[in-house]
Amino acid sequence: MSRTITTTLSEPTRIGLRVEPVTVDPDERVLMDVYIEPTRAIASDEDDGAGSRLAGTLAFTTDPKVGEEQFFIVNVPPDMRFDEGEARITLSMTGLEGPIETSAVRLVGARFLK
Repeated sequence: MSRTITTTLSEPTRIGLRVEPVTVDPDERVLMDVYIEPTRAIASDEDDGAGSRLAGTLAFTTDPKVGEEQFFIVNVPPDMRFDEGEARITLSMTGLEGPIETSAVRLVGARFLK
């Protein structure tokens, strides 16, 4: 799942994320990788190192409940700039003990932080 967010900061240091469990399987331990991609990398075919980069991996610290939003903060990768004022944030779910078959989350919101 992806979301495009805007910013007036060209060099933000962190991203705040709101994630909501949609489906919870208690037998699945879920990790969420957070990727950031500046819009200039999305629009460009050039490989200038500005493409999607892993910002961090998230996990629920307690048993998630459907519809209960959780808040996370991840660091923006060093030297990543957002001169166009936009970026795509992507969450990729993986299982700690195997593939995810039932569990699902929704990226409710994201914003850059100084």
